[in-house]
Amino acid sequence: KASAYKWSELLQPLMSVLAGEVKAKIEALISQVYTSISLEDLSTILPTSKEEVNKVIEKNGWKLDAGSNMVKITKQDVESDKSIPESSLQQMTKYVVHLDTENFKNYSN
Repeated sequence: KASAYKWSELLQPLMSVLAGEVKAKIEALISQVYTSISLEDLSTILPTSKEEVNKVIEKNGWKLDAGSNMVKITKQDVESDKSIPESSLQQMTKYVVHLDTENFKNYSN
């Protein structure tokens, strides 16, 4: 889980935003690709706890069949996706890695 990593104070806010954007992108992709998925598989894909998955299900308007533990996925409008473009995420990731490497060098000297 990405949130388990201890980022430097400088990078923590940026990584929180990045993690939120990536999670939103994954949720949008799930809405486009799946019509139903097991609760366990959804928890693995996101990756998050089963308790947090229930919040994601509710937020996205998906329906959980408690008897079968299957989630019925409803399609989201692609136009409503306002996440960061993939090329920007790649550039931001390179920058974050660079900053964290520099930060590590400064603490190890």
